[in-house]
Amino acid sequence: MAVVSISSPLRLLPLLLLHVAPVWPAAIPVGGGVKLDQGANVLNVCVNAVCTPINVRRSPTAESPLPAPLAKVTPTTPSTQPAPPAKATPTTPSAPPAPPAKATPTTPSAQPAPPAKVTPTAPSALPASIGPTSMKVKSSSLRRVVAILAPVGGFILLTILFLLTYFISKQTTEQQQHEMEEEEFGEVQGTPMRFTFQQLKEATEQFADKLGEGGFGSVFKGQISDERIAVKRLDRAGQGKREFAAEVQTIGSIHHINLVRLIGFCAEKSHRLLVYEYMPKGSLDRWIYGRHDNDSPPPHWRTRCKIITNIAKGLAYLHEECMKKIAHLDVKPQNILLDDDFNAKLSDFGLCKIIDRDMSQVFTRMRGTPGYLAPEWLTSQITEKADVYSFGVVVMEVISGRKNLDNSRSEESIHLITQLEEKVKTNRLVELIDNKSNDMLAHKQDVIEMMNLAMWCLQIDCKRRPKMSEVVKVLEGAMNAESNIDHNFIATSQVYFGAAGNVVSSVPPLASHVSATATSVTLLLLLFLLLPVVSTTTAVTFNITNRCSYTVWPAAVLLDGNELLEGGGGGMRLDPGKTWTLNMADDTSSGHIWARTGCSFDSKGNGSCQTGDCGGLLACKTSGELPLTIADFALNQHGSNTFFEISLRDGFNVPMEFLPMPVKGQGLGCSKGPRCVADITSQCPSKLKAPGGCRSPCRVFNDESMHCCLGPRCEPTKYSTFFVRMCPQALSFSNHAPKETDFSCPTGVNYQVVFCPPINLASSPAPSPPNSTAIGPSSTGPPSKKVDTVVSIAIVGSVVSFILTAAFILFVVHRRLTRRCHEMEEEEAEFGKLQGTPMRFTFQQLDVATEQFKDKLGEGGFGSVYKGRLGEERIAVKRLDQAGQGKSEFLAEVQTIGSIHHINLVRLFGFCAEKSHRLLVYEYMPKGSLDKWIYCQHNNTAPPLQWRVRCRIITNIAKGLSYLHEDCMKRIAHLDVKPQNILIDHDFNAKISDFGLCKLIDRDMSQVVTRMRGTPGYLAPEWLTSHITEKADVYSFGVVVMEIVSGRKNLDTSRSEESIHLITLLEEKVKNGHLVDLIDKNSNDMQAHEQDVIQMMKLAMWCLQIDCKRRPKMSEVVKVLEGTMDAESKIDLNFVVTNQANFGVAANVTSSAAPLASHLSGPR
Repeated sequence: MAVVSISSPLRLLPLLLLHVAPVWPAAIPVGGGVKLDQGANVLNVCVNAVCTPINVRRSPTAESPLPAPLAKVTPTTPSTQPAPPAKATPTTPSAPPAPPAKATPTTPSAQPAPPAKVTPTAPSALPASIGPTSMKVKSSSLRRVVAILAPVGGFILLTILFLLTYFISKQTTEQQQHEMEEEEFGEVQGTPMRFTFQQLKEATEQFADKLGEGGFGSVFKGQISDERIAVKRLDRAGQGKREFAAEVQTIGSIHHINLVRLIGFCAEKSHRLLVYEYMPKGSLDRWIYGRHDNDSPPPHWRTRCKIITNIAKGLAYLHEECMKKIAHLDVKPQNILLDDDFNAKLSDFGLCKIIDRDMSQVFTRMRGTPGYLAPEWLTSQITEKADVYSFGVVVMEVISGRKNLDNSRSEESIHLITQLEEKVKTNRLVELIDNKSNDMLAHKQDVIEMMNLAMWCLQIDCKRRPKMSEVVKVLEGAMNAESNIDHNFIATSQVYFGAAGNVVSSVPPLASHVSATATSVTLLLLLFLLLPVVSTTTAVTFNITNRCSYTVWPAAVLLDGNELLEGGGGGMRLDPGKTWTLNMADDTSSGHIWARTGCSFDSKGNGSCQTGDCGGLLACKTSGELPLTIADFALNQHGSNTFFEISLRDGFNVPMEFLPMPVKGQGLGCSKGPRCVADITSQCPSKLKAPGGCRSPCRVFNDESMHCCLGPRCEPTKYSTFFVRMCPQALSFSNHAPKETDFSCPTGVNYQVVFCPPINLASSPAPSPPNSTAIGPSSTGPPSKKVDTVVSIAIVGSVVSFILTAAFILFVVHRRLTRRCHEMEEEEAEFGKLQGTPMRFTFQQLDVATEQFKDKLGEGGFGSVYKGRLGEERIAVKRLDQAGQGKSEFLAEVQTIGSIHHINLVRLFGFCAEKSHRLLVYEYMPKGSLDKWIYCQHNNTAPPLQWRVRCRIITNIAKGLSYLHEDCMKRIAHLDVKPQNILIDHDFNAKISDFGLCKLIDRDMSQVVTRMRGTPGYLAPEWLTSHITEKADVYSFGVVVMEIVSGRKNLDTSRSEESIHLITLLEEKVKNGHLVDLIDKNSNDMQAHEQDVIQMMKLAMWCLQIDCKRRPKMSEVVKVLEGTMDAESKIDLNFVVTNQANFGVAANVTSSAAPLASHLSGPR
């Protein structure tokens, strides 16, 4: 490429020449161009007889092909012959211009034509518009316009393109960001995830490493990413389905450091699996029972104390710190897991029961493990105190290093709790200490104190047992265990179970058998209710102490049947307030009390019953009509345990544990099939019906003609008293299959009756009719058409019948499979939303719920709060004003409050993270925030709060903060504790809200560096260093306590200068002994409790220590508020930072002399 620079009066624009290029003088309207040959560097251009040399600068990189040769320019003529170049002749302005010259082609080999000679014209002959001067002016103006417009236009174009690109890119980025943020909320951190079966199969390597197994399935070790897990797999979908749902919904919605964390679950088709955190030390039973396969040394006393305290804290949380009380109902060492540091965590919530806080007790079917059941299970009226009894049993096992029920020991020491009762009465408790541990024996006094706590928990009357929070205080040394306790831990006479009516029982112990291990039985056994055999007259005393009268009837109850057998005779009336003696002898009517509620019987026939019209039914019967209420019994299998559930016809349920006796003697053995064993506990009735033989329950039907017979003559007789042990010596049994089985036995002989079908019921084939004739191939004569027709019909009928039968079977199978599939889908859908965990709402749902955000409750730093309703429940919806504002706070709030659960924290129902919308859905707190109630506001017509209410609010706040700091997996620092973030319900219970600024701190970190966050006026001094611990919340709590006590803001600019800052004023008043001046003067009730209020101020001052290490833990604050410990008296009375203040971190902090804390807590 060549660049030609022309320097002439016309200042021609540069021309680009490609090898051989034409050059056209621009000022000439017509005429020919001149040709620049390849290789030439100078070109002369003549204009108006003035020739100007043109210097040619060629580009060395020009690679363009040669253009076609240029024609020689000649003037055009009418003829077709070529003519020489025309001369320019002068023209007048009106004369038309000469036509352009016609170009004649030349060949490539031809020499280039010489440049055309231009004949100049007179200046006057040129038009004015194209004269040299005017063209120069126009060219210059055009160039200036182009020079101005080109950059401006280019800039505008580039700006538009840039803005379009920016906005499109921003919109795309925001859309992607919204999608990414929405994905972040697909699984709220800390809440249970839903896994597929394939994921868990891979995580456990096809369920290769089994850790153990329980009643409903097996537990396998696995790994997801870098986290080890324990996967509990139910053996069958139908087995424990209710327990699976209970466990997912309960443990999935709560959070405590002493509860095993549920990572997730799988509910896919028939698969039901639970994914827990892995506990490397396994279950507690491995460490406290002396086993040959466990080579580890027994745990030290300190370790056992830690384990017991952990269990107590976990149960205290379930009972007292959740929205609803949760009774675990299966507390035992197998359900207590240990981590690497021997910290204990409760697991296996499949049998738990949720109890509303306004209910004192709940009726439920029997659940749990024999050996750990409380006595009140006999009534089915259960409270969380059933866990306290089980906890007492576990404590005794931990201390003694043995099982509660150990059949390998001698008979008198099988049951640990019975042995405890004996040892405490003879002052030999030291004999129960684990003798395999020298460390335990070295701490025997401490161990005996722990036994006293266990005995407090083992009280038969559930009302006399402690709350688990009281147990925790005893373990932490904040209070002493109750010393005035009953040392009978097993139910005997005159025991009140806490339900209506009194309890009448026989003298032998009962509770030891309630908590005994039941053996699995396959034989159908009867419950024997009669007293042991007596050879002489025996007196049994029944004390009736309530206002009801009873009639006692002797009877025999058959548990496999639905009826009650009775004999003749009369009942004895037992009037209230008197002591009656019922004489029983071999030859007289005798029996045991049978009651409607609260009955349990041991293997010897002894029992305890709650009776009377006030809460039970009369019992034994010797004559007259049957009792008005008769019980139905059902046998329930739970793992290796056997239970009878007794349900009366009037609907009242009485669970009972059945402890089968070993069967002695062979009886009448059956050749095959199960045996039906009937243990008859009275003089043998001569007629018992046994329909169906061995393969159906041996049932005794009640009819009006039923009576007992003896010998060949059928004469009514009385029952005799004896106990089932042996097979009868005399027994008659019919070989035929009778409707009734008759038997007889000698009077007074113990016996067992075994019903079996006849051994040989087969009969010979019926003989052929005498006149019958065989039909075969050898028969003569043609085959009968009638026979062929019959055979054809038979064949067709058979085929059709087979097809119809097969079709029917297929239809039934298909229908069952379809129904089962639908059931599975419905079950899976049940787990689509875990109850108690945050739901994800659409913006449209919340828009409708709040009626287009109509009713605003208030607004804060990041958005506004609106009142709404979802179904029947009122809600509070917090809406962020802008998607970018407070985004990290929104995420922190969802992930923190969504994964924790406490009665003093506002409950998060759900959230919305849709496009730019960010909303949080909380429970509605009708009384609003605390600041409305403690500051004297003109728009608040309510009277000031009473002292008792203020104490309750302060205690609620302390408990909520204690949970965040000490009872969660990670310590959670709220970092914005102030009255505006404390909400009040109908009953003035306080709950902490607004977790947008919270910080999670690992338990192995003493402090965390963070940017300043919170509200001026409530910030702790250490915010200047940004080395923050949860003690920053303690300082803020102290400020809030002072505001509640004084009824004013910490910073109140409407007051005089010296009293603007409440904490500075507190410092002045305490030094002058004038704390009473700070008490809320608007409340007479506060003035009346002056001394209590001053004690509360001292607690606040303990919390306001500048050195964070000198502030109390929130759990200590709770103990002070509950009166179990005193506040620290040696405290620094300077609450604002001055020179050389140490903030509790490494190195000292130097500040100006002016107070600092007042500025940290200055106005926002």
